[in-house]
Amino acid sequence: MKNSPVEPARSRHSFFWIALVCGAIVFLLYVFAGSVIVQYGTLGRAFGWSYVTKADGCYVNYVGTANDLQIGDRVLAINGDTAIGPVNPLRILRDVPPDGSYTVRILRGTSEHEYQFTLPLVRNPRNFVYIFPKLLVSIAFLSARS
Repeated sequence: MKNSPVEPARSRHSFFWIALVCGAIVFLLYVFAGSVIVQYGTLGRAFGWSYVTKADGCYVNYVGTANDLQIGDRVLAINGDTAIGPVNPLRILRDVPPDGSYTVRILRGTSEHEYQFTLPLVRNPRNFVYIFPKLLVSIAFLSARS
């Protein structure tokens, strides 16, 4: 007797359909995540000025949209918080909501001044630099698991 050839299955195994649906769901999630990253990933808060910390305090070293400040102004307080150190200005400003306002008290020469600023959301394409590696790592993790 000769062995008769085995006929191929007429329908796919159920695991194939489960794997296909799971793959389609993962693909759609990546498309959704990509669209969210493109739409919101470049948003960041613009302080309008930056600072440098020296031994005797925190000083304004760049003035962008904060026209009331001058380079060399000593920052005494932000939102009433006088504990200004190397990281504290960013910590204080992090708690300000987008489009919220905050006050900066500075010492210019011998006189103190207090100014109020808003913290707008702006698009900054450089924020992709921080998002892109995370996206690559997640893709690499998924491909390593399959």
